[in-house]
Amino acid sequence: MSLPKSPTMTPARIEANRRNAQKSTGPHTARGKAQAPPNGLGKGLGSRFYHDFMMHWMETSPGEID
Repeated sequence: MSLPKSPTMTPARIEANRRNAQKSTGPHTARGKAQAPPNGLGKGLGSRFYHDFMMHWMETSPGEID
């Protein structure tokens, strides 16, 4: 079984990608700019849970059990 071929990037496809990339420029209004920064804080390394866990872990002595 062979792997599927990757699509060939034709000049038309490259130009379409460039046009679409111009649409992805982030928020423009003051309201949108104010709403955007907390978007990444809900999950992963930016989450409040992870922050609180790491702060507790750094304050705990090695071998100490809660």
